[in-house]
Amino acid sequence: CPRCGSELVERMSKKKRVFYGCSNYPDCQFATNFRPLPQPCPKCGGLLTLYRGKLAKCTKCEYRGKLEESETLTDTKH
Repeated sequence: CPRCGSELVERMSKKKRVFYGCSNYPDCQFATNFRPLPQPCPKCGGLLTLYRGKLAKCTKCEYRGKLEESETLTDTKH
């Protein structure tokens, strides 16, 4: 979690949509709809998320960049 350092876990919303939230909930309420990526943001070191298939988006600095083929996750569909 970029806010508290805990793990991010996959959760299901009331409307049956997948999102990723902090395992330290309710003490930390960080959540994102985009799948977290293992590598940090090259610009600020923040959390990178998978955005629109092959793009990386930072939750901290608004960085957006194209991922290399080796960086994309094999299981990106839900």
